[in-house]
Amino acid sequence: MEEPPFRLVVSVHRDPACFDGVVDGDVAEDDASEGRNVGACQRAQSGRKLGLQNDYDEILYPAGRRMAVMAARSSFEVLTELLPPRPGSGLAVDWAAVEEAWGMEFPSDYKNLIAHYGDVLLGDYLQVIAPTTVTPDSCDEPGAPRGGMGFITADTRDTWTDTEPTEIDAEPEELVTWGAASSADLFSWLTRGEPDDWPVLVFSHGDDAWTQHDFGTAEFLVHVLNAQPGVAVMAETPLWGDSSPSYVNSAERHRARGK
Repeated sequence: MEEPPFRLVVSVHRDPACFDGVVDGDVAEDDASEGRNVGACQRAQSGRKLGLQNDYDEILYPAGRRMAVMAARSSFEVLTELLPPRPGSGLAVDWAAVEEAWGMEFPSDYKNLIAHYGDVLLGDYLQVIAPTTVTPDSCDEPGAPRGGMGFITADTRDTWTDTEPTEIDAEPEELVTWGAASSADLFSWLTRGEPDDWPVLVFSHGDDAWTQHDFGTAEFLVHVLNAQPGVAVMAETPLWGDSSPSYVNSAERHRARGK
């Protein structure tokens, strides 16, 4: 007779290195009846994400699979712990108008980033670009602001065409740029599939090289600030391993100059 499944209550793992997903499979054996939680962070690479939405949840497992499962904070939550948002630092965006102009939805972590930090400059190095209704198709029209997301995305697409990368499968029109660095490095999404699944593409200006990173904006930033694997391209930048960089947006800079 088949043994019935058991129910395991899942709690949050508070190690910042284990922020992305829930691990399951053969990562860590445990006796669920004792409610013990095993530190499986370093073994999470072999796990499978289950997509829990709450700090505590329940998962029903087949009999015999007594595995420790750890729900994790979202990447954006980890980012806010590294960079506590200041009151009034967010930027209100008419997302309906922006997304209509661009003909696409934007990733939820990016929306949260803009809502809490605005067009933030991180470590005097990486500028997160705020969205507008100006797109690459309209950025050359009279009166269109220079330097906005539409203009920089158009420049990024031209750079992609000029450098002719072969190691990444993408078309220029699939790139949308969300960040630019003082080194002229560019940070874009490859807008293929669901917005929350878009990978980050980094153009390293000094090497004329592109790299793909299969996580979103917030997770990318957390990896960089914590000097975690998967973003070695950032190892020589001022943000690498800086878990408390300076951060200020354009409105805060303007207010500071006015004092």
